[in-house]
Amino acid sequence: MVGMKCVCEHIRIILFLFLSLFCGNGTVFALQISELMPRNISYEMYHLDNIYNFSGWVELYNDGHDTLDLRGYRFEDESGNSWSCDSSFVILPDSFFVFWFSEQNRANHTSFKLNPEGGKIRMYDSVGVLAADVTYPMVFANVSYGALQVDTEYEYGMLSRPSMGTRNDDALFMEEQAGMPVFSLPAGFYEEPISLTLSPEERGTRIYYTLDGTEPYEADSLLYTDTIKVSRNTVVRAICVNDEYLQSESVAMSYFIGERKIDLPVVSLCVDPKYMFDEELGIYVIGNGRYNPKFLGWTQVPDANYWGDELRPLNFEFFDEEKTERLNQELSVGIFGGYSRSYDMKSLKINPSKVYGDNQLRYAIFQSKPNLKWKNIVLRSSGQDYNHSYMRDGFMQTLIDGRMDVDIQAYTPCAVFLNGDYWGLMNLRERHSEDYLYSNYGLSEENLRPALSSSSSWSKLKKVKDINGDVANSMIDSLFDVNELMNFVVAQIYFANTDWGANNVTFWSRCDHEYWRVIMYDTDEGFSNSGDKSNLNTFSYVEKNECLKLLLKNERIRKMLYTKFIVHLVTSFSPERVVHILDSMASRIQSEAIYYQDYRKSKGLGADSWNNQIEKMRSFAEKRPLNVFSHLRDYFSLGDISSMRIYSDKKGTEYLFNGEKIDTSDFFSKCFKGFDFTLSCIPPEGYEFDHWEILDSKSSYTSDSCSLDVTFTGPIIFRAVLREDSLYNEDVPLLYLNEICATNKQYVDEMRESDDWIEIYNAGSSPVDLAGMYLSDSRGKLTKWQVPEGSPEQTVVAAKSYITIWADEQVEQGVMHASFALSSSKRQTVSLSKRIGDSIVVIDSIRYELHEKGETYARFSLSDGGRWIKTKCPTFSAPNRSFGYESDILRNDEELDTLVVCDDGMDEVPQFISMCPNPAGDYVSITTPWQDPVSFSVISNGVLLRRVNFREASVVDVRELPTGIYVVQVSNERTGEEYYLKLVKK
Repeated sequence: MVGMKCVCEHIRIILFLFLSLFCGNGTVFALQISELMPRNISYEMYHLDNIYNFSGWVELYNDGHDTLDLRGYRFEDESGNSWSCDSSFVILPDSFFVFWFSEQNRANHTSFKLNPEGGKIRMYDSVGVLAADVTYPMVFANVSYGALQVDTEYEYGMLSRPSMGTRNDDALFMEEQAGMPVFSLPAGFYEEPISLTLSPEERGTRIYYTLDGTEPYEADSLLYTDTIKVSRNTVVRAICVNDEYLQSESVAMSYFIGERKIDLPVVSLCVDPKYMFDEELGIYVIGNGRYNPKFLGWTQVPDANYWGDELRPLNFEFFDEEKTERLNQELSVGIFGGYSRSYDMKSLKINPSKVYGDNQLRYAIFQSKPNLKWKNIVLRSSGQDYNHSYMRDGFMQTLIDGRMDVDIQAYTPCAVFLNGDYWGLMNLRERHSEDYLYSNYGLSEENLRPALSSSSSWSKLKKVKDINGDVANSMIDSLFDVNELMNFVVAQIYFANTDWGANNVTFWSRCDHEYWRVIMYDTDEGFSNSGDKSNLNTFSYVEKNECLKLLLKNERIRKMLYTKFIVHLVTSFSPERVVHILDSMASRIQSEAIYYQDYRKSKGLGADSWNNQIEKMRSFAEKRPLNVFSHLRDYFSLGDISSMRIYSDKKGTEYLFNGEKIDTSDFFSKCFKGFDFTLSCIPPEGYEFDHWEILDSKSSYTSDSCSLDVTFTGPIIFRAVLREDSLYNEDVPLLYLNEICATNKQYVDEMRESDDWIEIYNAGSSPVDLAGMYLSDSRGKLTKWQVPEGSPEQTVVAAKSYITIWADEQVEQGVMHASFALSSSKRQTVSLSKRIGDSIVVIDSIRYELHEKGETYARFSLSDGGRWIKTKCPTFSAPNRSFGYESDILRNDEELDTLVVCDDGMDEVPQFISMCPNPAGDYVSITTPWQDPVSFSVISNGVLLRRVNFREASVVDVRELPTGIYVVQVSNERTGEEYYLKLVKK
């Protein structure tokens, strides 16, 4: 048997070598890749595949004398993608067969797509012998790459016309494309009719154009001969045709003539009407009803074209609020959503792709997230709210933006026109898919785990007998971002959303670390969308989700949930705050909402009174918090509700309530009798905690402990009494370097460039202007770059907020662009400094660790002197989150400027004591965890040179110390604890 196997293998190799002589570019062979089109967008021949999509395709030609059966044949590309044909497809001699590269993985549809930027396709027969292959370059849109016979050989090139299913004999090789037509006027808004001229780039070029949204073609479009008069809203589409070149790409420009004043951004869509409304090709209509409804059992809906996921070519233009065109690009569009597809106003997925030229939308469409890259987004109808307020989902997600750690979708309302005609008020939104994770986290599809249901760790957790045991708690904390999940639950229940739990909960996690989070989306049924839901108890919706239901069986997590409700119902969801945001967002869209409402009525379409809808939402905001308190008590059988006040006379004071931050100095809320909580005070800058004054129904008393353990028994008042910090120096702001990225691939600046960046956090209770301060990446030159003055709108960082500076050596791009770039190959010391008097004082500095693309070096603590971690989860201009990564690399203290480990026989100093910068200039900052008096002593050769007493933290003047090395003794004067540090004075 062994010998026979060897003989067979030799025969196979000989056969392979023999056939290989006839299987390559430029040689005649039996099976040939005769033509392919990687960028099939549209064409006058309508190169739709048999599932009504424009897909890339590869045409095979049987140039032999025998019939070929392609069952078992296999395609491969240059990236290692592979697909085998499981069906029997027969090609007769002198015949053709087409495979669609659509990712559909069925029949003659492969599981991967052709590379629009060029690549290689190989086809192997059923025994693994190479049957055909071709290497193709980047090909123009709607242009095929194929073989022409030259003498006795075949040569490949871009063909003057596609000929799918027939010989290429009538085509010519063409390598260049005609230039696009030049329009005499930019797209935009004009008060009066305009005269438009079109010009070609090359002589001998003809221009063809359309005014109805259809694609221009030489065969059936208008030939440009003279000025085009535009007297109404019109989208002009044009191409250039030259016999010496391939047809140009089309250009679409929208002109709005005498249009009313529109307060919102404008989106102009230009699409061939047949792609939207044709019975056979249209994706927006019932049409020939080729798809079954996706939601059988719901309100009766018809079989319709719009249940499919087909894509159609479309030109997308975006005009900002000043009506300046910011985007104009060809892309694809499809119907988006679930049951809402059956509504008269449907949501559309906007898909930029390299097939169309660019796979990004290169403008900051979402001002709440201006530094992200955008791929696929949604032009959303507002779902179930499409004929009510037109803003519910965007409004509800805005309520928690910056208040809770939850992944939310950005929102930009806009007026939409289709082929020049008004279409309606819609919302541009992020998609809750891998595109969201690409934009917000820099993750591609291959970086993501499959669904939570397939997780083995999740399966193990479900089998744990004691959900409150140590094993279960450890598994939960390693598997879930519990804080985010509970924020999500709190928000959904407050919203009274009736469309979540069993659906609309999308978990996601990275491949390299199983740590699951959720994305908030589709909350349209909340905030009394249908009827008054202000008193609807929606806690039971948690039980509809297997994961959330199990987590809430854990006592620790339930306590976290109670805590969040107690805090957020009177802060994030206080009626005053919610109504303020509601009124602000409603006023932004008011004029467009009223116009759209009247437009719908004029078309005989349903439209509720928009003003009444806003009043319903306002009423919900005023009633909902007290109702949720009662629902929470009843659902979890908690104690009676009573009042609780926590306050301070000093503005800017904050508190921690069971670890949940309360960011108001006067907190008045409800609590449940018997509920245990820990309360601590966070004084504002310039003050330190002195004592609590506590008043309950029985007595009043004080406590010197900043942290209190309390069992709530009834009405109670906590007053935090603060004293001035005698060591506070108002000239030294509480600014911290917070995150450093020397390998940026994710975020973009105003120029849409991915440059290095440095993030600064203002931990103080007052805004700080960085103008005049210095930023440097060099120890020897602290004044390397000075933040320019005169632009406070850009250089002021608000209290408890973040600001980011681009380290890109491009100061000409703006005041937040530094004169240096960070090194990705050499660890550098970044410092933030300020001139005080005649001295340069280092406010904060850190030597960053080297990190890979997609990583940053981030601070994860302020109180312990700066615990830094190299993290795989950048959080641009936001609080740093580890996402379950506990420390790739902690500080290497022997090399950091914030030196806390000493040699020369000295004891190791705990990381909770820090001294920075080190080496020191004029000042050093000392941080300890002690609330007791602290002694700071500088010693040289056994001689005491300097002693300072303080509490917790201080900035010490060391200007009088000569250059040299000193020993610093840090002592707790109450306990007698002593630690020694080495100080290097520059």
